[in-house]
Amino acid sequence: MISPALPARLSRKPFPLVLALVSVVLQCVGLYSPGGSTPIVLPIPHLDKIVHVGLFAVPVFLLLWAGVRHRVVLPLAALQVLASELIQARWVPNRTGDWQDALADLIGIGLGVLAAWWFRRAQTSLRR
Repeated sequence: MISPALPARLSRKPFPLVLALVSVVLQCVGLYSPGGSTPIVLPIPHLDKIVHVGLFAVPVFLLLWAGVRHRVVLPLAALQVLASELIQARWVPNRTGDWQDALADLIGIGLGVLAAWWFRRAQTSLRR
């Protein structure tokens, strides 16, 4: 019996899907863990924005590589951007919601999509 919930192409790529799910768990840990009571002085200006870009680019890329459709990944990633900043601002101790973090998250989503497109294109050209 074929499960209608999962597209057939997902069953051929379990490793990328496992990596994607692990990256989503790590993303949630990074976004929703309480902050320290003393502010951290970063050695590189805006390093936190670079971390935000990576926290979204990696899961988006891996989910698309695993074969999850864009129409599923992109709305969920955008929802995660909004939810994470709202939750950080209201309920996570020693964390704040920040529109600049949200912008970095959206840039990460875009880079993840771009990387998946490039990767798929490279794979296709190698098969020829």
